[in-house]
Amino acid sequence: MRISQLAERTGTPATTLRFYETSGLLPAERTPAGYRIYGEDAVDRLAFIDAAKHLGLPLEEIAELLRVWESGAGVEEHPCRIVR
Repeated sequence: MRISQLAERTGTPATTLRFYETSGLLPAERTPAGYRIYGEDAVDRLAFIDAAKHLGLPLEEIAELLRVWESGAGVEEHPCRIVR
């Protein structure tokens, strides 16, 4: 989905989405024309970022948690990660 679609769907301003991309929190693919394209996983990722921000975590810690989430570390030891 394009940045405008993600912004509308999540209620997150496009400027914030761009900031998250440059900060490494929200990866985006690019079309040949340079438009940002996000997958469905971006919605879950933004929900995680939003929840972490509401808990008072700084963006640096959120980025660290996202790296752990992406690596799948601890799934065997903590199967609750896959339960939603």
